[in-house]
Amino acid sequence: MIEPKTVLQRKANKVYSPDLKIDKLVILVEDDIINQTTITKFVKQKYNILVTDSYEGVVELLDMNKVDLILMDISLQSDKNGLEITKELRSQEKFADIPIIATTAHAFERDRNTMLAAGCTDYLAKPFTREHLLNKIDEYLL
Repeated sequence: MIEPKTVLQRKANKVYSPDLKIDKLVILVEDDIINQTTITKFVKQKYNILVTDSYEGVVELLDMNKVDLILMDISLQSDKNGLEITKELRSQEKFADIPIIATTAHAFERDRNTMLAAGCTDYLAKPFTREHLLNKIDEYLL
């Protein structure tokens, strides 16, 4: 387990520890640096967060840490998109029960249904407010 206030210097992974410590760990899978920065600022106010932009990164972080929730961008520009990563994680018993919240600009009902069918636990359409994101995370972690 990575200790709070430690910085992991591999790939795009970072660890943050909030001032108001709730001992829960969130992984953000996001490839857009602006979204990484914004969502991290929102989440780190309440939870510890790790950031990665790839399937390999998320699996490495999951293997190294007890993760409580994953925020999954769907339109990743890497070798696998967020739906493919979600399906891969759900196929592995050790990751099958971790809540995965899709964070995406795809906001139609059919998109939501596709994400839920792929194994996402819930869905949050971009753009969203800090309060909306934290409330959604709280539904699964508090």
